[in-house]
Amino acid sequence: MEQQDLQKRLLLAFVLSFLIFMVFDLVVPKPENQDLNGMSRVEESTASDVSRETPKVAQVEEPKLIGNSKISSPSGANGTALVYVKSNRFIYTIDNIGRISQVKLLEDKYMYEGRELELLNPNSVKPLEIRFVDEALNREALSTPYTTDSREITLNGKAERLVLTQKLSGVTVTKEITFYEDGHYDLDISLSSPESYFITTGERPDADHSRYMVVSGVMVKKSDGVIEIIEDRDAKGSPIFPSA
Repeated sequence: MEQQDLQKRLLLAFVLSFLIFMVFDLVVPKPENQDLNGMSRVEESTASDVSRETPKVAQVEEPKLIGNSKISSPSGANGTALVYVKSNRFIYTIDNIGRISQVKLLEDKYMYEGRELELLNPNSVKPLEIRFVDEALNREALSTPYTTDSREITLNGKAERLVLTQKLSGVTVTKEITFYEDGHYDLDISLSSPESYFITTGERPDADHSRYMVVSGVMVKKSDGVIEIIEDRDAKGSPIFPSA
């Protein structure tokens, strides 16, 4: 008797399971094989096209530089001396292209092998050199000598002003430089007609003959007496130090 009841239960469970599968098959929609196959074919085709396509490298246009394509010292870099600015500590030499072509330090502590120390490399880009955007004008400016209102200036306790003039075919350049006894100077540049230009600050002095260099950078004594050292790799932006 018990065996018959067990068989009935098993048969009922089988029938119910079959009915559940049938209802599930009717309620849940079947996937469309044709569309899936189509999608697979499209994906395969796209992947194949991508693999056959040669990768394209974006071409970045290099910025157009002024004049001689690089900021380098022009031909005839060693211009002739035009003006000497002298103090008891230094001599500035200004050449006929309106640049500071050499700085000689006269103090005993800067003597090197029995000679006064010269800071600038004659073949390097020099301070106060003007470069024009117009290439023809730039070439003319680098080959046309300046005139001056004074051949020699001596600094004896007060500032002295120097005027340099360069007359080009389309514009006249005037540099007014005020020199101070401690070695710094003020610069004012005026053009007779508008032209785009920039002025170089020159390259780093290369007169360090020491074998080892503890710090390569700049040392600034600020107005509060604190000395700040900025090493070459740590320099960021354009910091300002008032009354330094």
